[in-house]
Amino acid sequence: MEQSMELTVGNNVPYYYNTTEVVLMEQGMELAVGNNAPYYYNTIKVVLMEQGMELAVGNNAPDFSLPTDSGENLSLSEFFDKKNVVLYFYPKDDTPGCRMEAKGFRDKIDDFSSLDTVIIGVSKDSVKRHANFKAKYSLPFSLVSDENAEMLEKYGVWVEKSMFGKKYMGIERTTFLIDKKGKVVKIWKNVKVSGHVDEVLEEVRRIHSNFELDSGDSSVVITGENGIGKTNILEAISLLAKSNGMKKAKASEIQNRFSNEDWVVHYDFFNGTDFNSIGIAKSFDKKLIQIDGKTQSSYSSLYKISNVIWLIPQMDYVLLNSPSDRLKFLDRIVSLFEENYTCCYMKYRKAKHERSKLLRENILNKNWFSSLENIMAVNAVSILHMRSSVLKILQDTIDNHSSKLFPKASLKFSSQLTLDDTAEYFQNRLKENREKDSLTGRVTLGVHNDNFRVFCQKRNVPINLCSTGEQKLLLLSIILSSVKARCIHYNKAPLLLLDDIMSHLDKHYRKALIEEVLSIQCQTWITDVNQDNFNSYLYSFKFFELLSK
Repeated sequence: MEQSMELTVGNNVPYYYNTTEVVLMEQGMELAVGNNAPYYYNTIKVVLMEQGMELAVGNNAPDFSLPTDSGENLSLSEFFDKKNVVLYFYPKDDTPGCRMEAKGFRDKIDDFSSLDTVIIGVSKDSVKRHANFKAKYSLPFSLVSDENAEMLEKYGVWVEKSMFGKKYMGIERTTFLIDKKGKVVKIWKNVKVSGHVDEVLEEVRRIHSNFELDSGDSSVVITGENGIGKTNILEAISLLAKSNGMKKAKASEIQNRFSNEDWVVHYDFFNGTDFNSIGIAKSFDKKLIQIDGKTQSSYSSLYKISNVIWLIPQMDYVLLNSPSDRLKFLDRIVSLFEENYTCCYMKYRKAKHERSKLLRENILNKNWFSSLENIMAVNAVSILHMRSSVLKILQDTIDNHSSKLFPKASLKFSSQLTLDDTAEYFQNRLKENREKDSLTGRVTLGVHNDNFRVFCQKRNVPINLCSTGEQKLLLLSIILSSVKARCIHYNKAPLLLLDDIMSHLDKHYRKALIEEVLSIQCQTWITDVNQDNFNSYLYSFKFFELLSK
């Protein structure tokens, strides 16, 4: 494109290599290359390249089709959407530096292959010289011959060199890392061979750890063999909840062991009217949250945007475990409905812990005790009322709106406090119990001792006396009813994550689950080893298959 050539809106855009964004408004407005772009409202992409402009990170890598050591042509585009490409340019076959570089890539080829990455070497050497060089050192990758330097010029590596005052044209040793989309993500110029291969491998590991998945507005099924990483995707989504996610992992425990870079998860949310951009990242072993570019002090801001509930294999026996485990399960459901619930419970638990510490260390500070007991009492009353309210909503949903194909649960709840008890009453009880609590070493009265139990409604027996199959179906039924209850009473569906759920169900209940999920119309993410269970619902879900390397 020459300096004087004019481009008008509506013209075909010439394809070169570097992209600049030019902002235009009205059809017919002319803009000459070199002019200042006026700022208006509509944006188009105009691709320009002046002579001598270098290929840069973020550009599309120029395609090529050139012969290799085998005599057959190889194109960069054949790897698009399939492999990352390490494209390394070197001066000449079987010279000391080029030999060392080639052997370095050879010795690390298994590491690159495991990261979906191919190696391609390029020089001006002939096909025959490439074949001899490859055979001599057993190089397990292709060597491309560019005798006319056309590709070398496109990549900007055919440059003027100087030796002993004599100038000549030659290849500048350069490596390009190109991702599966054909974008240049890293460039190493004037490569020093020693340590270079390890540096490239580390960068490949970094980009390989990047993962992007676009679900649109559909529910999602992720398939793949066991251990391939399906659950990791669900865990990333579960970080949106007011917790450490479904694996209860600390920020440092989520770290990729092959990388020293902190992890980050980015989410785009659109609910039909509002769009939100959310980022959760590791920062100094803690999670940093940003919403629309603004750092948040806590998870509370996420509640108005997203809610998440999940069922994973580790929860199979949660309703058979200790009262405290059952109560945690209930609290997770209550937090779906009550925005302030988690905050109240954290305040209650912190004050309870500090009160116990005072008793244990025999610190007799009445004002301190009174302050802590007031915090406990005020929040305990709120906790009790929120638990009772949500349980009432949930039981009504189970009785009147849940699927008839799943067993119905009866939810039983008891507390040391009553709904009529005031914060003042509970605070006085705590004061009276100081001596008793000091002797026992624990807080004997409070909502932390509430008891949540589940019964099979049809047979009126506790869940621990039901068959293993019934137990899992009752648990699933409660989760589904929680989602449906929030849709009915709040007109807002949470995200539902179901990990490896189909392996627990026979064919009849698999179909019932899918039908129930589709009827609720919440976005559901399901993992499974293959797609067979969903063959009758191919147009109802978006499918992603994770493949082993």
